[in-house]
Amino acid sequence: MQALEAGQLHQYLKAHNSEHRTRLHIWKRTQDEAKSDRPNLLRFMIPDVMIIYISIGYQSHSGTILIENMSAFAPRERVSPHFFGNEERKTDSSGSQKAPYLHSEYTVFRVLSQQLARVLHAQPQIGLQGVMVGQVSSFIEKRVEA
Repeated sequence: MQALEAGQLHQYLKAHNSEHRTRLHIWKRTQDEAKSDRPNLLRFMIPDVMIIYISIGYQSHSGTILIENMSAFAPRERVSPHFFGNEERKTDSSGSQKAPYLHSEYTVFRVLSQQLARVLHAQPQIGLQGVMVGQVSSFIEKRVEA
């Protein structure tokens, strides 16, 4: 499978969404990011089951898309602004800053996020299609059809 480059992302998303029951979209936090030709966050959705936010980066010399992180959440779970890189941080009663909320409140989604992190750690150069086709979509499509 050939590596996906920045210019091919929109075409890949359309193809994925037309071929699968799951949905994969660019997630835009701000108007400035909406204008960018290199988005940093994707949202993978299985309606009424889960949402996985996928942080992506680009190799500087080739523009190849690489996955940096994946975090799973319940479909109606509120995700903290800290997850999306908002610099504003909450403080506790002693005035010290709390760690940003980067994971689900639900154990099953935290465990899934940890498993996805292990996959990314074992294959650090894995491309978007490798994860979506090889790891996530095929596993989920089998479970949905059963």
